[in-house]
Amino acid sequence: MCKKTDNSGGKETTEITEIQLRKHLQDTFKIAKDIADTIRFERVHRSPGQPVSGKIRNIVVKF
Repeated sequence: MCKKTDNSGGKETTEITEIQLRKHLQDTFKIAKDIADTIRFERVHRSPGQPVSGKIRNIVVKF
C-alpha cells in the first residue's frame, strides 16, 4: 500500500501519515479494514520538532 518511511526528511504528507495510522490500527489493534477506514480524524500529523536522521517521529492524532 505505502512504503514505510522514517520521515527523516520531514516531507511526509498528512495523507501518508493517515494511511500509516490506519494500517497501524489494523495490524496492532486488529481493527477490521472497513472499520479503520471509516474512523474520522480531526487532525493527523507527526510530532513537532526537527527530523533526526534514522529516527521515527511519533504520530499525533486528534479524534
